[in-house]
Amino acid sequence: MNAPIFKSCDIDAFIALLQSFPFRRRIDSVHLHHTWRPNHAIWIAATNKVEVIQGMWRYHTEEKGWRDIAQHVTIDPAGEIWICRNWNWPPASATGFNGNETAGPFMIEMIGDFDQGNDDFAGPQKTTACRVIAEVLKKFGLPAEAMRFHNQMTSHKSCPGNTIGYAALLSDVAKVMQQPPANLRGPTLPAPVPPAPALAGSKLMDLLLTAESPPGPDATLGEEWNEASRTSPRGHALLTNARDIPPLGRGGADGEDAPLGASQLAELRLHVVNLREGCFSRDGDFQSDVAQLREIVTNIGAQLNKGPVRLLLWAHGGLVNEKSALRWAWTSLHWWKANGVYPVFFVWETGIMETLIDHFTSAHGESRGFLGSIKRGVWKGVCRLAARPLWRDMKNAAEHAFQASGQADDPCRMGGGWYFLQLLHTMLTNHDQRAQLEIHAVGHSAGSIFHAHMLQAAANLGLPVLHTCQFLAPAISIHDFNRLIWNPAKLDVRHVAPAGFTIFTMDREHEESDSSCGLGVVNYGRSLLCMISDALEDNQKEPLLGLQKHLRGHEVATPASTATIHYSPTVRNAPLGSRSNVSKHGCFDNDPETMESVLWRILSASGTPFTGTVLPFPGRTTECDEGTRALHSPAYRGKTTQGGRRFAICIGIDRYPTSPLGGCVRDAMTWQATLQGMGFQATTLTDGQATRDGIRVVVERMIRASRPGDALVWHYSGHGTQIPDLNGDEKDHEDEAICPIDFDRQGVLLDDDIGALFGLLPDGVSLTCFFDCCHSGTISRMGRSLSGGLVVPAPAASTPRFISLTGAMLKRQRKLLGKGKKGAGSGRTEAGLGDGNLGKVVVFSACRSDEVALESNGQGDFTLRATRILQGGGDKFTNKALEKRIEAAFGPTPRQHPTLDCPEFLMTRTLFT
Repeated sequence: MNAPIFKSCDIDAFIALLQSFPFRRRIDSVHLHHTWRPNHAIWIAATNKVEVIQGMWRYHTEEKGWRDIAQHVTIDPAGEIWICRNWNWPPASATGFNGNETAGPFMIEMIGDFDQGNDDFAGPQKTTACRVIAEVLKKFGLPAEAMRFHNQMTSHKSCPGNTIGYAALLSDVAKVMQQPPANLRGPTLPAPVPPAPALAGSKLMDLLLTAESPPGPDATLGEEWNEASRTSPRGHALLTNARDIPPLGRGGADGEDAPLGASQLAELRLHVVNLREGCFSRDGDFQSDVAQLREIVTNIGAQLNKGPVRLLLWAHGGLVNEKSALRWAWTSLHWWKANGVYPVFFVWETGIMETLIDHFTSAHGESRGFLGSIKRGVWKGVCRLAARPLWRDMKNAAEHAFQASGQADDPCRMGGGWYFLQLLHTMLTNHDQRAQLEIHAVGHSAGSIFHAHMLQAAANLGLPVLHTCQFLAPAISIHDFNRLIWNPAKLDVRHVAPAGFTIFTMDREHEESDSSCGLGVVNYGRSLLCMISDALEDNQKEPLLGLQKHLRGHEVATPASTATIHYSPTVRNAPLGSRSNVSKHGCFDNDPETMESVLWRILSASGTPFTGTVLPFPGRTTECDEGTRALHSPAYRGKTTQGGRRFAICIGIDRYPTSPLGGCVRDAMTWQATLQGMGFQATTLTDGQATRDGIRVVVERMIRASRPGDALVWHYSGHGTQIPDLNGDEKDHEDEAICPIDFDRQGVLLDDDIGALFGLLPDGVSLTCFFDCCHSGTISRMGRSLSGGLVVPAPAASTPRFISLTGAMLKRQRKLLGKGKKGAGSGRTEAGLGDGNLGKVVVFSACRSDEVALESNGQGDFTLRATRILQGGGDKFTNKALEKRIEAAFGPTPRQHPTLDCPEFLMTRTLFT
């Protein structure tokens, strides 16, 4: 399919088009994104800007499988506005937040990479962005707060960039909204375009109206969900949301080991040093030479001109081929940069070892049973004969990478690592801001051998001392470690700052039980490090730095040492920077907990522990032990006592069409922050996103995505209500319900609907609900109606979270029920409701049935007290104890009485288990 022709316009043409466009879809928010790629440099260098926009269209439609480009408009660095997606279509913005063909967000994409150290969000681009946002909000009568950043809808993104502050941009947009139309023009904008009537027949309007119908029946779910559920069936697209970062891995069914494309390799040009036998690689998928290394170092210097730089030097392990190493570099690049780290990846093409072992393990067909029948001693003999020479060659390549010989004759024949360090040293010598550079090194497995030689060379060149050096399952022998970089007199690592050296490796029990050898070789019976020690090193049983049994008794592990060692899997709730959840040697560089610990130590290297939030590492679980892996989430991740994962949906609605509230969105954000602090991956759904279908879909997906051992939380702040029971299942003849943002048009979510969602809960999964609304005490359908649902007046200076449905609303609700609207409570059966699953659910409610849930000073009274208790360690309480603590927090004369609804046996169970 040929790419469409995209057109650009200035702000005046956009305003005219906005005013005359035949909207069938109500805009309820504006979503702001950045492209990351193309960035400013790519855009400016492009001679044909249309082709760049078409490239985004191809990426979205051909690679991601969507039906159109994701965004409604794109704003380029010059402030031009590119018309993209039909404005009557929902965007592909973020899963669960895309709305539908009736209502939803207007999505803006800004060309650039606005993370720290990259493009600046300023000038005409910022001016135009503020005006576009302001005009859309004014068109639909929305406040400035209806602008949302992509990173507010997912914990997996920094988008639209961590250098763009929400509060500051919100203030700028609010100021523009207050300006009269005559003052909207800026001196940098072109002359006016024809007025709206003449524009109606223009090519811009024709472009937007090329397709009158939405792109397909799945548009209401958001196209990102369609894409994510297809390409990652094992994942949880609801909670990972849309992200640029594909999952990491070393190959397999998902095709991660396929070669990178030209554009992807171009992105790596400023971040990869590719070596073969220690010298510049002149063939393969990626070539390095003197000119390319100069580009890398020059760019590092340019970043220093903008501010402090954390430079990471990464070395992969010894069983990684070039394609896999390049793909790992590309897929982790954005993660490092978004978290404020500039990575340089040494790809030193060690995959010949992998080829050899794969040959032995696959020579007998799919079955691995042949080698399983060979005695370990025979396997050692095979390794000594065939693999030991290759292991020795690989170690020699690491050493040669940092040798200075050959420079006079041919720089390409000298050690490529040495040449990089030499260029870096020269740049720093002449740079005024050299003191702002931090250097960090991370080496996985045989990468520790590579970095040991690198540290020695850095010291010889006089480079600054490394702030941190971290080894993951290091395969270096203790003899080589001592010989190259260990200083026994000072008990530290040469050329690394005190307390800056860290080891993450498996404990002895898991080392001895890891039968994978890191490559799926299930026959040796121990980890790859054990095999290296037993068979590949020159001396049999050579002590290795990564083996716990060898560390004991060597000076690197003495209490006086400044080395920090963490054995994986670590204990639950281990301190930040020490967590690791690995039980296979090859999984350290793909384990989110390990990689986020590594990042936390880098961010804390200045001496002050990092207290911010890091973007979750884009790891994967397919090739690593799922029983000991945690789902992608921030570095403060926790686990349930069953070892499962933690997900949460936090819903808050203020902007109701009638009886608006003022504290529910703040509640949702408070619950999100509180639950994240306890290890939950929490997603918010607020105001315009919290439609009836939107709430039902995101909660259902969270439940369906769970598996035994997981803990789920559903929080809701908003209006509650009651309607006459229509199907005869209520003793008090009233159905309790929560009110979505569109309840006046699409209906409420009845207690029957909520019970049906509970019925989907898998065995072994806990679900805890916190409902901060009226009539929440019986909304779970567990039925403890306390006093007939009488509503008492709200005290002064407080607002009740209860709304009475008008006669017209009740009529519409009955009509929806009569039509059998999916999930509207019609056709309820015992099996469909899932009454057996109600026994798995714990529901904390804001008040009794004869009371109103109140909000005061912009916060729910129940939420304020409950979250404070949880933040103080309340997750260690039993469910009943938490109820008592929340009730006590309301004081001796409470205005409302929080309630707990769950089976008796769950009363004494610890929260979230």
